[in-house]
Amino acid sequence: CIRNNATKSVMWRKRGDGNKSTKTPSAGAATGATADPAPANILTPAKSKTEDPQKQTAENSGSEIKESVTIKLAHLESELQSRTEEVDDLSSNLALAKESLRHLSEQLDSTNEKFEQLQIEKAAVEAENEKLKQAHAEEAKVLQAENRLLQQELRETQAALEAERAAEGRLEPYIASFRAALEERERELTAEAAALAAALAANAAQWQEREQQMDRLMCGPVEPP
Repeated sequence: CIRNNATKSVMWRKRGDGNKSTKTPSAGAATGATADPAPANILTPAKSKTEDPQKQTAENSGSEIKESVTIKLAHLESELQSRTEEVDDLSSNLALAKESLRHLSEQLDSTNEKFEQLQIEKAAVEAENEKLKQAHAEEAKVLQAENRLLQQELRETQAALEAERAAEGRLEPYIASFRAALEERERELTAEAAALAAALAANAAQWQEREQQMDRLMCGPVEPP
């Protein structure tokens, strides 16, 4: 808009200069008429030879002064008209500049509003991310505690198994049934450990996806003004 206004201003000023050049030659023509007047004997009747020379000189001088004043007035009127047109052009340019400034101000306000909205959304995402971090930390603590319990139980089971093997010679009839029970329990514990590991992996994947979503929201493109 400012570039268009500048172009219009140049065009208007050229137009004003054209008005000057158009009107100035008329004044020059009038000046030329003064410098090279028509012969008096063609435009006016012949005067008496007895007319006073001083009176004739005074009349000629007054006519020249009147003609000079007329030329100056015409030139001043031309200058005034040209200046008036320039003032009108400047007023139009100023109005266009004010309108462009108003549009730019509106675009800036709209951009600021969008930026503030993005800041609010960013704060909301960060708050949600913090909540997810806390929930993940609590869940990780619980899973770690359960894992420690399972490991303790597994160690106890292994110790019992070793004790069973030591007493296997004396307890041969009971070994088969007890071993089967231990193997079943071991399979259950292994399945529980695998389930816990899968839950940890799922939570880690969900957490990574949340972080990627937050990064996309924070680094996403902003609309132009």
